[in-house]
Amino acid sequence: MNASTRLEPPKSRAVRPTLTGGIGWLGLLLGVLLIAAGVAPWWLFGDSARTQLGVDRGAPVAIPVDLPVGYDIADSFGYGTNAKGRPDKSLISVEAAEDAAADTSRQVHICVDDAANNDHPCGPGIAGNLVRVVDGRRIVISLPDDSTATRADWQSVQFTTHVDDVAWLD
Repeated sequence: MNASTRLEPPKSRAVRPTLTGGIGWLGLLLGVLLIAAGVAPWWLFGDSARTQLGVDRGAPVAIPVDLPVGYDIADSFGYGTNAKGRPDKSLISVEAAEDAAADTSRQVHICVDDAANNDHPCGPGIAGNLVRVVDGRRIVISLPDDSTATRADWQSVQFTTHVDDVAWLD
């Protein structure tokens, strides 16, 4: 090709619409993929949480069978370790739903350790905390809102050590 040669668009009338249509479909596909990527984590949250809580890391686990009215699904799960790096407690944080009643605490932290462990990895049962024992696990529920209604809601929550019993993870 020399300097005097000009590039000209294709003479075919089918090429331009094909290119334009192809680029349009590619854009649409990319948009759908981006939306799916944003929605997928919410859709898969239950499976991820179920898997994470179901893995035996050596830390005691107890999970609310149902959450009190006004609470959404748990927003974080984790494990704590002792000074030797061994898992000795599991942790769950639960947020209040956006439309929750005023007497529902904003965030509840649930820490579970072995009831027979005198070191109490979840800390002492201090004022504002509920302490319960279920299947040999000590459950410390931290309630920032210490109202009578909130305490009653969380005192009556049934806990299980079996992930398959927890319907709100679905």
